[in-house]
Amino acid sequence: MAASSGQCGSSARPARMASTTRPAIALVLALLVALAAAASAAPSADVDGLLDPDVGIDGDQYDDDYETFGLDIVGGETADIKTVPYQVSLEVNKAHSCGGSVLSTTWVLTAAHCTYGKDARSLQVRAGTDKLQRGGSVVPVARAVVHPKYVHGRQDWDVSVLQLGAALSYGSTIKAVHLPASGAEPSANTAVLASGWGLTTAQKGRNGPPNLPVQLRKVTVRVVQRPSCVVAYQSVLTERMICAAAPGKDTCTYDSGGPLVDSARGIQVGVVSWGQGCADPKYPGVYVHLGNKDVRSFIKSYAGV
Repeated sequence: MAASSGQCGSSARPARMASTTRPAIALVLALLVALAAAASAAPSADVDGLLDPDVGIDGDQYDDDYETFGLDIVGGETADIKTVPYQVSLEVNKAHSCGGSVLSTTWVLTAAHCTYGKDARSLQVRAGTDKLQRGGSVVPVARAVVHPKYVHGRQDWDVSVLQLGAALSYGSTIKAVHLPASGAEPSANTAVLASGWGLTTAQKGRNGPPNLPVQLRKVTVRVVQRPSCVVAYQSVLTERMICAAAPGKDTCTYDSGGPLVDSARGIQVGVVSWGQGCADPKYPGVYVHLGNKDVRSFIKSYAGV
């Protein structure tokens, strides 16, 4: 789990997951051109500038490491599954592809780009473990439902629910997460926790299989006020998205679909979706806004929560 990006196996981060779901080249280039234009047209603001200076995040403490390692700076720490028992791994053909969260014993929440175009028979959920592809309870996916407005290669409406083929058993390592009320907006600067088995460095130009961490990781970031996020992403940002950031911290490739939780209240406010780079100081991570009325209605209509 590095500081943020679009988790698609690419350093330019639309969709934080494996490269098999990378958006079409033309769409990626269009997004990057739009972002470049936005950067030149609008005053550039780094992560420190996007956050309220009175909140207490001290970007200076990261300066030395950031200058030394650039985008390879990793924020966060290892996590025990008992501290995030709602976290699951979504495996495609028995290999980790994305994260997800437990909604009930028979439903899991993830990102649409994690399941789009995939045969449910190739999917399984691993719950109750903090080790990559080891331990816990493995259950097949009976049905993957992608939001009907999601368009492959684009970032909007990036939400999917999975109906499990067998029920999970709750315990200290498997618990359902709570979702926000319809219409609820997370307050700017709220501390939120992201978790997953995503890349801990951008791994630019690396060939071969990804070097994913065996141990689950977590990172605390803060909700970025919408106007500041619009400065970074311009018209690409929609009402179905929220942003979060912290100096040198972010989610990254293979974290896609995982939870963003207001730990003080125990409520999941976002789903890891996309971003520009991993922990790029000018671009916060982008998450599905779970309080959005349309997103919330979709989840409730299938999962019943």
